[in-house]
Amino acid sequence: DGFSPIYDSLLPTQILAIDPCFYFGELSKGTLAGPLPVEDDVAYVPAPVDTSTIQLPTFVENIRDKLAENIHEMWAMGKIEAGWTFGERRDDTMGLHPCLTQFQNLPQAEKRYNVQLALQTLRTIIALGYNISMDKPPARIRAVRLPNDPFLQSNGYKPAPLDLSAIELTQKMEELVDLLAENTHNLWAKERISQAWTYGLNEDSECKRSPHLLPYTYVDEAIKIANRNTASET
Repeated sequence: DGFSPIYDSLLPTQILAIDPCFYFGELSKGTLAGPLPVEDDVAYVPAPVDTSTIQLPTFVENIRDKLAENIHEMWAMGKIEAGWTFGERRDDTMGLHPCLTQFQNLPQAEKRYNVQLALQTLRTIIALGYNISMDKPPARIRAVRLPNDPFLQSNGYKPAPLDLSAIELTQKMEELVDLLAENTHNLWAKERISQAWTYGLNEDSECKRSPHLLPYTYVDEAIKIANRNTASET
């Protein structure tokens, strides 16, 4: 009681195998041998880019909240495209999520996470050796106009991410997007682990279990796409 079944600790590509504790080795030499160690059985320790010494320019700090809001809007659009809808309580089976709502209505913990992610993303760009400069912005950046079906939710919310389709990324920027996407996952995982979450086969907010607390290589492709979209929109 109080312990999880061993299969909950398996990575998605691993298969549970039961081996004998020992098999006979060279008995004449008094040697007993057991099953071979699993070389890739390594605990996952998220290691996001260290940004502790990075200072952001004032003009970058000023766009933090807008970037945080856009991160939420991009996440919400992706969730709805994947079939999720608004619900008062999260239900992974029914595809219901309480955070499919306006940014200002999010729980403080979720809002704080988006703001911290925005700051960490900006700091990471500098930590990786890139520079952030400010060009003259267009008169007004418009939001993407999404259709009501399926994006309009029962609570009246409809995602409105910024329309950045006219911006083209260079090959170097595409490489940065991939690095930011992986770092986003590591930041999320580190935050979850600090809140006492552990790996589990299914998402369970009450028991604090998540199937996504894995090295980025093993993460579900849909999450990689979502992280990459968030990074590219930054």
